Amino acid sequence: MSVALCKTLSQTLSDDELAMGWRILYEEHQRRADRIASKNKVVLKSGDRVQWLSQKEIQTGTVDRVKRKKAFVFRDLNGKPSKGERWDIPLGMLTKIS
Repeated sequence: MSVALCKTLSQTLSDDELAMGWRILYEEHQRRADRIASKNKVVLKSGDRVQWLSQKEIQTGTVDRVKRKKAFVFRDLNGKPSKGERWDIPLGMLTKIS
């Protein structure tokens, strides 16, 4: 299913059908994020380069520390990790890039 089809369906479905469709997509999104988080908990280590989607743009950074459900990440500023900007990001949002 494409995003265009989702947009069309969102405008043509009844309120009940739209609510059921939203629930299906939300639950699948949660399952995928849980799967990614489980994998990242084992794979990610301090110093790894990662990326994530934030405010409609892809951010990059370096992992400082991996916690149980989140990781502290130094966001890149001009291509280099900025020690002044440490973000606490859920493991399901991170993708290892190197």
